[in-house]
Amino acid sequence: MGRVGSRSILKSLRHKNGLYACHLHWMTPKTYQSRAPVLDETRRRADRYGDYYRLGPMLYEQLIQHRRRLRAITLVRDPIARNISWYFENLPDIWDEPAAYETQTLSRLIEVYLDVFDHEEALSWFDDEIQQAYGIDVYARPFAHDQGWQTYRRGPYELLALRTDLNDQKKAHAIAEYLNLSSVVIPLRNTSAQRPYADVYTEFSRMVRHDESHLDRMYSSLFVQHFFAPEEVVAMRQRWSAPALPSTTRATKL
Repeated sequence: MGRVGSRSILKSLRHKNGLYACHLHWMTPKTYQSRAPVLDETRRRADRYGDYYRLGPMLYEQLIQHRRRLRAITLVRDPIARNISWYFENLPDIWDEPAAYETQTLSRLIEVYLDVFDHEEALSWFDDEIQQAYGIDVYARPFAHDQGWQTYRRGPYELLALRTDLNDQKKAHAIAEYLNLSSVVIPLRNTSAQRPYADVYTEFSRMVRHDESHLDRMYSSLFVQHFFAPEEVVAMRQRWSAPALPSTTRATKL
């Protein structure tokens, strides 16, 4: 799933002997068929992602169709926080301009996010990708909220699901144990705070608020109810329904 901290995991594994580690968001033919027009347009735009979007179908054909052994690692994040991060990561494609965070007002960015952006992708991702590709139903067994990670296995496929908010030391321990490695070091994350749009992103997160029906849809979903404890769900919901925080100088400028 995009914008959950997966690239930092990739970096921690890329040079481990005996491993071939790769990074992708989608693998199944159903997902690619539904996203084909968007992906084709994305590829045309100055080849921004190179062969990245071709990797999923290639691995599906070579690994899944031949039932070759693989181990997958995925991460889980508050879906609204993840959606905001994913929205900003894809602003050039959504707005069809390279720097919408500079040319558009904050109120307009929020309006399009609330009304146009696909908020449901995070909620169905485990069904659309993990279950369809590997036959693993993560909802079939309880998630260990206290430890923040869980392993699954079906046939030649294994899966490690980690909570994004788990500290890096615990993530590293879980990954090393899962892959039978002596140690793993998680590098600095690819965070939105490091992006050119960081100031606008911060102000957007301060100001955006969701109505009760949207909060119900997101936080009553099977995805959230499974991976997060009840008190965590309450805290996440309060975060995005509380009165907007005071604007900063950057927001006034916008």
